[in-house]
Amino acid sequence: MYTFSSSFFLWLLSTSTALPLCASNMLRLLLACLFSSVLICESRQHCTPIKADFRSASGSSLPSSFNAVSVSDSFGLTMDGLELYLKRPKGEIKQTGRVNSELAEGATINSTFTYLCVSPIFCFLFCILIVYFSYGRVTFDISAPTLKGVVTAVINIGGTFSSLHYSPLPLIPLDLETALDEVDIEILGSDSLHWQTNVFVPSEEDSDPHYGELSSIEPLSDTISEFHKYTIDWSAERITWSVDGKLSRTLRKGTLRHHLALPLCSWSLVTEDTKLKGVLHYPTQPSRLQLGVWDASSPVGTSEWAGGPIDWKKSRGTIAAVVRSVELECP
Repeated sequence: MYTFSSSFFLWLLSTSTALPLCASNMLRLLLACLFSSVLICESRQHCTPIKADFRSASGSSLPSSFNAVSVSDSFGLTMDGLELYLKRPKGEIKQTGRVNSELAEGATINSTFTYLCVSPIFCFLFCILIVYFSYGRVTFDISAPTLKGVVTAVINIGGTFSSLHYSPLPLIPLDLETALDEVDIEILGSDSLHWQTNVFVPSEEDSDPHYGELSSIEPLSDTISEFHKYTIDWSAERITWSVDGKLSRTLRKGTLRHHLALPLCSWSLVTEDTKLKGVLHYPTQPSRLQLGVWDASSPVGTSEWAGGPIDWKKSRGTIAAVVRSVELECP
């Protein structure tokens, strides 16, 4: 595998568009054959609005704003919306304490777009365009399953890369991103009257991961199986979570100072909302959207958090969360 400067190769591709048609095609073909086969591009637009109503989609084709990361039969489009499936693992499932021996693979859908840039006869150049946004308000209209051990998650997930990675074979998967910021909404099937919010921002200064230290549990007016509109509003200074238009939580980036001065004394209060052990953990990476449902039946700590493991005897073999719509509004 070879690694090349993204700016250099994006410059080469952009230069080719300014050449005469024949020369342009020849240069692109040369790049495709020499460095076969995958070109990764970034779109660093501040924000591009998304308004996807999955009830208006048909067949197995997702709206153009979204792309399936999981296998094609892990989701379906119905009159109710986008169904995200969690299917029973094959074979025998043994439960030991709070853990299942096998985990189901659930659906994962990203706001990621994949394009075939060049399709010559003997070699192929695939361009994967990762579309990020920096700050915005996103609303997910969701019905979640009520089965212990199942987690429905809709998140802003960050992460960028600064180089192009080429693989000698067209279909080798590439690990593109590390140290991902997350702003989460997690809906646990074991708790039908609540939903959870979370921020996870890894830092090189952390001695241990801070899983759950910036999370909260919020009430619902009725059960998670009913459709609710969950909203994340992310700005440079604060994040708010809302449900059905009602504010549930506000998390600020850093120091919030209140100061009261009186004739004989003064009083001040400092709140460090996202500082853990002296390290600030506020999401700043450009992000994309991710929708998914997953099996939290292992390891034991995860299963205990999710009320697991899943009792597959109580399911019909396939568990589904339903997403009616997703809307991203730009600041």
